[in-house]
Amino acid sequence: MVKIKKRRDFIATNSRTYKERCDNYVVALPKHKTELGLTDEQVAKATTMAENVSALLQQKFDTEHQFKTLCKKVEEEMSDFTHFLRIQRNDFKELDAFTDAIGKDLGFDVSMIDVDTDNLQPELKITMDGIYPALTFNKQGTDGVKIYSRRNNEHFRLLDYTTSTRYIDITSKADEEKKEFREYYALFVYKDKIVGKKSEVYGIMV
Repeated sequence: MVKIKKRRDFIATNSRTYKERCDNYVVALPKHKTELGLTDEQVAKATTMAENVSALLQQKFDTEHQFKTLCKKVEEEMSDFTHFLRIQRNDFKELDAFTDAIGKDLGFDVSMIDVDTDNLQPELKITMDGIYPALTFNKQGTDGVKIYSRRNNEHFRLLDYTTSTRYIDITSKADEEKKEFREYYALFVYKDKIVGKKSEVYGIMV
């Protein structure tokens, strides 16, 4: 067996570690300029590059945090409004003046069908919404779904319960610089009880 020496790289695979190294570089380089034979101009040029990269990385972190916050806010507002509309629809249906035509004009589906919950099975569709997986599904008359997930073949865990028909998984990656395989399945919930069959397992590379 032949052993070779491989030099460790300054470049870190993790963006946050990279930023820390840039910040450290800005402080450390001027202290050693004499030993390293650097001029003030050379130090200024190098530290300016490091500061620019550090600033851009901070903008990236801030933007990702803002996007996560926005996604959560959208899901909450949609869920609240959907709940409000359901109550309003039921209230309207109690009025003598309410007709199916009015309901349809408001976007309400006022038709009723009988559903055998034993045979219900969620069907998920997964796409990417920016850098996050987005799951869409039809609730088929149930109250919502419990979503279970795992990444890189770990054990499945309960991710969330949602009453919306679209859910964005804003879970951070284990290593933001590496791809990871996410898998999901869902179960319908009706009147606080799980009903029907577990969905197929759906996966996507993030």
